Amino acid sequence: MPRLNRLHNVAVLLGMLLALPAWALRCGYAEGYPPFQYQENGQAAGFDVRLLQKLAQQLNQPLELVAGRWDDIVARARLGQLDCVAGMEISPARQKWFSFTRPYYQRHINAFVRFDNTDLRTFSDLLGKIIAGDRDSAIEHELGLLGIRQQIRMRQMPSKQQSMLLLQQGEVAAVIMPDAVAYHLAQQHGLNIRPLQRAQSPASPVAIAVTRRNAQLQQALDAALAHLLKSGEVARLWRVSCPKCGDLPLPHQPH
Repeated sequence: MPRLNRLHNVAVLLGMLLALPAWALRCGYAEGYPPFQYQENGQAAGFDVRLLQKLAQQLNQPLELVAGRWDDIVARARLGQLDCVAGMEISPARQKWFSFTRPYYQRHINAFVRFDNTDLRTFSDLLGKIIAGDRDSAIEHELGLLGIRQQIRMRQMPSKQQSMLLLQQGEVAAVIMPDAVAYHLAQQHGLNIRPLQRAQSPASPVAIAVTRRNAQLQQALDAALAHLLKSGEVARLWRVSCPKCGDLPLPHQPH
């Protein structure tokens, strides 16, 4: 039976390949989100980028990578100017605009402060402070539930590197970002950081977003991604992208 299932999956994938267009896939990524997606010497780099390249290779499709600020990339995808976006958290709000592949990792987001800042211990200590982070994050939602969001000024920066630089320079009290991104950037900047308080929000599943009008592409990417997850290739790409980051938190996968 397992062999028959594998043959069936291969047949399904081949059928999807024949249905895909001949032109290049246009997929977006953020310029400043290491180790997941960023630019290095003017070239696309990072774990999500490597995964997109591997998936395009699996599908025998040319790939055009489009860089930009995260909010701009999401907006362009919503307008149909991009075929897909890698590394997007699945949420009910985003599911109104996108179809998603199965998740390929889980993202933990937290608020981080300088290790030597002993005045900040809980989220409530951020009252009246300036922090850097994306809007509509799980942490911002948690601050809202605590009734303190309106008393905290949020700065949105073009990249996570710039947010970490502001923390290093003391211009913000905290930064909101995924654990792996925070520790990776802190190491690059020679900065000791710590989570302000363990967030109550569960880890968010992360997948490849596809415009809802392109069901064939979503199905083809999902089938190819399932193969890469099962073969261990996704975990290998993570180890290559961030050797010191530890294991990639993989979500439970359907059989």
